[in-house]
Amino acid sequence: MTDLTLEQPPQPEQPSPAAVPATGGRGTVKANRLGYSGQIGGVYRIWLLNIFLSVITLGIYSFWGKTRMRRYLTGCFRLGGDTFEYTGTGKELFVGFAKASPILIGLYVIALLLPPVAVIAVYLPILYLIPVAIFMSMRYRLNRVTWRGIRARLTGSPFRFGGFALWRMFLNVVSFGILIPASDIATYGYMANRAGIGNMRTRFEGKSSALVATHVVTLIISGVIVVAAIGAVFFAGGAAAMSGAGQEGAAAAASGVAFIAFLLAGVLIMLTRSFYHAALMREKMRGLTLGSIRFKCTATGLDVLKLRLGNLLLVVFTLGLAMPVVIHRRMKFSAQHLIVGGDLDSAELMQAAREKGAVGEGLDDLFGIDTDIGLGYSSWPCRRGFLMVCSPVLTR
Repeated sequence: MTDLTLEQPPQPEQPSPAAVPATGGRGTVKANRLGYSGQIGGVYRIWLLNIFLSVITLGIYSFWGKTRMRRYLTGCFRLGGDTFEYTGTGKELFVGFAKASPILIGLYVIALLLPPVAVIAVYLPILYLIPVAIFMSMRYRLNRVTWRGIRARLTGSPFRFGGFALWRMFLNVVSFGILIPASDIATYGYMANRAGIGNMRTRFEGKSSALVATHVVTLIISGVIVVAAIGAVFFAGGAAAMSGAGQEGAAAAASGVAFIAFLLAGVLIMLTRSFYHAALMREKMRGLTLGSIRFKCTATGLDVLKLRLGNLLLVVFTLGLAMPVVIHRRMKFSAQHLIVGGDLDSAELMQAAREKGAVGEGLDDLFGIDTDIGLGYSSWPCRRGFLMVCSPVLTR
């Protein structure tokens, strides 16, 4: 596949930049920037209203509030001079949630009735249902996003994807993380090869070999961080015992240090792995095509690290009050670092049949899948990649 290489980088601050020439391997294609015109004030107004109405309606309005935020953010994105549109409704989300709720309620009741040693029998179905919920949720959301009146889509069985994702998760564990790049590419490809716009389907030919070096280096550094955290816990416990604090004092000291050490370790690992996830984002876009359309992600490891660190500091030091700023930063990041190569006016896109049903969106809410605020990037394929193309707001 031909890589997309820009002759001159587009300006990130322009909400609707004109296409500029781009070259890639054997030919030349136009490079189209994804424009974002959202305002922090607009996001704040919707966010605050959603919180207020959700409180006074005991959470019922949250489904309509989520839809309102998605509609606003989606409409702030432009590609080729035309905006995206989100057509989902709050009623669909509410009905989907109502249909999905009995699933987890039933599993919870079963867990209460089973002896403690058998509770694992409940955890495994939940672990399987998470990727199922992700697939169904993304299928719903993509089918509610349009561009130039043409609807995005995702086909395939969510239950097969659940089994496939669970198998790749097992391989990651037994390989002590070595196979994570292969699993990330495989699971992303599984979904990307079933997505599309109109009657055109996306194709993915990414290679995990491009990620191995970055993955191994950041994985080793992460391991060192974990070992250092464990060492700090043992050192604190030993120091407390030697000071005459006694067994209980040593245990209390070790517990306190353990909380701080592993919290700090988690943050450091997240920041360290930013470089791997940036490489993963670039490879996802490099290997993705939509007919004659090519894609490129320009985010570097430092870009992702600054996004994550900035969002973390905003959330922590404002006690969550800066969440609209975090959302806005995520949207600008997506627009700034995604380039679509090709003649958008000549693409032969036709309308695809709309799939109905929002049960997956209900599972999404139950599992809290939609709570990512940009502190990290999930390895699940549906959370990044082609969704930046089909429906940028879904990267929220």
